Amino acid sequence: MTALELKETNLIFIEHNKFRIENDLLNKQCVNYQNIINNQQQTDSIKTIQLNSYKNKVNSLTLDNNNLNKKINHSNKILTIWKVGGFTIFATLLTLLLLK
Repeated sequence: MTALELKETNLIFIEHNKFRIENDLLNKQCVNYQNIINNQQQTDSIKTIQLNSYKNKVNSLTLDNNNLNKKINHSNKILTIWKVGGFTIFATLLTLLLLK
């Protein structure tokens, strides 16, 4: 083996060692990226659960609000009827008193 062949062989081994180390680092990086993806998926699923919970709460509160609005409208109609009826009775009684 000549000095040139020995030098080329040593360079090949050094390059192989460099690629092996680089490959290990890239594998570790891939594992880290996969862990990041898993954490993001877990966070997304938690946020989805929270979002669905908030949607259900909003729907429930909307229904409650609509029911209360219906009760208020019904009470306002009854109050209006009583007001008109009371004014009519008052006006009738006042007219009767004034005519006597």
